[in-house]
Amino acid sequence: MPSSLDPRPLRVVHLTGGDLGGAEKQLITLLTRATERTDEERSAAGRPVEHRVVITRPGPLVDQFRSLVPTVVLDKKRKVDPDFLRGFRDAVVAADADVVHTWAFTPNQWGPLVAKSIRPAPKVVLAEVGLEEWKSRASRLGDQLSYRCADAVVGCVEEVTRVAVARGADAARTDTVYLGVDAGPRPERNPTPGHVLLLGRVDWRKGHRTLLEAWRTVVAAHPEARLTMAGPAQAPDELALKAELEAVIAADPELTRTVTMLGRVDPGPYLADTAVLAMPSTSEGLPNVLLEAYSAAVPVVASAVGGIPDVMVDGENGWLVPSKDPVALAAALVDALDDPAEARRRGYAGRDTVEPLTVDASLTAWEDIYRRLVPDQTKQERA
Repeated sequence: MPSSLDPRPLRVVHLTGGDLGGAEKQLITLLTRATERTDEERSAAGRPVEHRVVITRPGPLVDQFRSLVPTVVLDKKRKVDPDFLRGFRDAVVAADADVVHTWAFTPNQWGPLVAKSIRPAPKVVLAEVGLEEWKSRASRLGDQLSYRCADAVVGCVEEVTRVAVARGADAARTDTVYLGVDAGPRPERNPTPGHVLLLGRVDWRKGHRTLLEAWRTVVAAHPEARLTMAGPAQAPDELALKAELEAVIAADPELTRTVTMLGRVDPGPYLADTAVLAMPSTSEGLPNVLLEAYSAAVPVVASAVGGIPDVMVDGENGWLVPSKDPVALAAALVDALDDPAEARRRGYAGRDTVEPLTVDASLTAWEDIYRRLVPDQTKQERA
């Protein structure tokens, strides 16, 4: 029977979406590791942490969350939805949460405000996982209000944290926790020569249009080259962009011959087969796909946006190019395909870069932040 001085578990409620975004997938990765920890690992970590999840609206990841931790699924229907706000508040109160941890745009916008309406108010940790330069002035003002309500604003790389401070976060209440990935055994690569891959949601920020513009130049230099663009399209704007891209491909015989569009795929086999991963994004934090590619020792050509330059050095562990520049993108892809030995070297340098960024290190850093914000009262009683 536990004594009166045994610490109550620190209760964390994560507010997230149920879609296939990078923040959601990173949270699933962290919660999976949390459930796998042995009793000895949990004891060594310090005050135990209990995780729960509240999801803003139904999506394809709901069942995965439910398989890991207690999960409440809401159904946010409008930009300002009182039913959603009440449902989230009720879930936090019912969980007797010590910490509310919000992930990505909509949770970061509403979670801190709702959490601070509760008495006593839980601590709020706001995870910034992207720069989202597209935000309107009204959205950025909303960010500033959320930052004021947060007890910690945490970027996924140093650049994201820096931008959060520039947008109004209190530097004294910021931190950086790099996304985590378990690289696994060091791979032996045998990719298909000339195979280029774009792996990501069909979203205007991922740079599909720029890559198609660049691709004609790549094929002129390497007629054997093939491009696969794989990723889900769910929202109306994503479906519209997918239809536009398919029309561009169908209208050009050379693109029709060399480009394939797929939906959601298991990234592992595609990364193993690809000679080069293309990431022509216009806005990023620290993309999960970059960590996955580095884990597989895949050479990467990426836009120098967001937090990508925090981990990628041009000429050392990849190729960095300006965003929205099809000429520079084509030149880098041709360079990578021209010299497979150099591409291989940079791919394995990427692997070296990512090996310290483990899921364990990320989970430990997050839980240390929770414990710092909510001191263990039993220690004070013992003293």
